[in-house]
Amino acid sequence: VTLDVKNEAADVDASLSRLLKQISKEAESNGSTIVVHLVVDDAASRRRLDGNADDGDDKYADTYQEYGYKTMFQIQYFNVVLWTSIGLFMILFTANYMVMFMPLMPDTLLFGESAKMVAE
Repeated sequence: VTLDVKNEAADVDASLSRLLKQISKEAESNGSTIVVHLVVDDAASRRRLDGNADDGDDKYADTYQEYGYKTMFQIQYFNVVLWTSIGLFMILFTANYMVMFMPLMPDTLLFGESAKMVAE
């Protein structure tokens, strides 16, 4: 239903209010629960494709500037960069940790009897 006049909108609001009260009374008398899903669609709630088709610009490029929503490409790029940097940081941290706390005992392959015989 498309409404242009405020009086028509007020009539629809009043009839909707009566309908919801009637549904509520029937639900109370039957002891049941009724879920009402009301969808209101107005021009201000649309996110994309509001521009002219012949302007030549990318319609999704300025989504964040106009509506405050990120595009799917921006979300994917952010996640790739974020998790790649976290993974690389964890690898670097683990390598540094293992080098800092490695055991400092002589290696038997380097300092054992077989290494002395090869050196002679």
